[in-house]
Amino acid sequence: LVTGPGADPLNNGLDASPQHSSTLYTYNQAGNAWSAVTNTKTTNLSDHSGYLVFIRGDRHTSNLNTGNTSSTTLKATGTIRTGDQQFITNAAVNGFTLIGNPYASPIDFNEAYTDLANAGTPGNTNVLRKFWIWDPTIGDRGAYVTVSYNGSGYDIVPLSDQTREIQSGQAFFVQSEATGTPQFTVKESHKSSGNINTVFRQSTQAGKLVIQLDRKNADSSFTKTDGVQVSFQNGFSAGMDKYDALKMHGFDENLSLKRNQISLSIEALPALSKNDTAFLGLSNMKIREYAFRIEPSGLTAPGISAFLEDSFLHTRTPISLSAVTVVSFEVTANNQSSVADRFRIVFNKTNPLPLTGTVTGISIYPNPVSGSSFTLFTTGLDPGSYILNIYGSSGICVLTTRISLQGKSFNHKVSVGRYLAPGIYRIEIKNNRRKYTSTIMTIR
Repeated sequence: LVTGPGADPLNNGLDASPQHSSTLYTYNQAGNAWSAVTNTKTTNLSDHSGYLVFIRGDRHTSNLNTGNTSSTTLKATGTIRTGDQQFITNAAVNGFTLIGNPYASPIDFNEAYTDLANAGTPGNTNVLRKFWIWDPTIGDRGAYVTVSYNGSGYDIVPLSDQTREIQSGQAFFVQSEATGTPQFTVKESHKSSGNINTVFRQSTQAGKLVIQLDRKNADSSFTKTDGVQVSFQNGFSAGMDKYDALKMHGFDENLSLKRNQISLSIEALPALSKNDTAFLGLSNMKIREYAFRIEPSGLTAPGISAFLEDSFLHTRTPISLSAVTVVSFEVTANNQSSVADRFRIVFNKTNPLPLTGTVTGISIYPNPVSGSSFTLFTTGLDPGSYILNIYGSSGICVLTTRISLQGKSFNHKVSVGRYLAPGIYRIEIKNNRRKYTSTIMTIR
């Protein structure tokens, strides 16, 4: 998609878009600025030049809307360049020239620069020993990187995977000296084997959150019962489309994702944001213990955290976006423990579910735990004897002890000694009527 103001596909080749913004630019040496391409039918692309282009994706019309993108592959056709390639450089003092690597091979800038022009032989003169290049992997849209000779090597600022090798398909700026007529030539002997693909923005795989429903057996092992997946990627729609998959329910316990009262086994959403929510659906549940095994992939996102909210126990359990989280829960004779919409996963949601009644639960201090003990705080729990279990990230119980609560709000010192290795743990306490799960505890 190449868009711009005054789009007219038949006459100027530009695709229409709601924003009428330009996506293809050429470098204007005289004005030291980018100039939008206003007619693709009369603008011929040259491998001697560089271009600024915003890649939205393939030609699907959804990519015309802000925020929508998809993976695509750009192809070039033509005759492969061989032999010496001379470039017309900006003769203005300190002027910049944008040069495209003409070869289907990396070139070594240092080799090109030090190959000086001699009488009757093309080479390089009156060009500074430095270049500028665009690194699209920096930040949201990329940044310019300076590669400059310091007398013994090259400084690269800001930090980047870019080296003095300029990749096939890359373009770079050179700057003219203050005096003399600048000249820059690239030769076959300047080719390099230094292929570095990480200077290009890689196509992103969909971030995934796989949620598996396990049921607990009599021997305390777990059996996989069902599962769903939430996928996040630019180009996916918040509405139903071909990337979503309907849920087929089985004869036993079922787990689904709910969107507009539709049950899904795979829900495809746009890139993960702090306001996303995955609504889980349960059906055919039995009176027994279960566990969610929640496995993320490619979802680590600064500033975004995830929580599993339980409207029956009024709990909010943090979910790791970089490692497996196992959350146990129980279905009891209380019908509210098996309602279809008991659970949901929220991302960076600051307000819990709107709940009624007195909120009960447990918390710990300090967290992370750095010593051999911590304090367990309980709120709204009935006094009496409870079993305290500590589970590792794999869902295996690593420590069990009995505690006695003396009042509705109580604190109890729990000693873990040297039993627990550094890592992430989950705490639960239970009696013969109820079970309460804490937030995740970290042992340092």
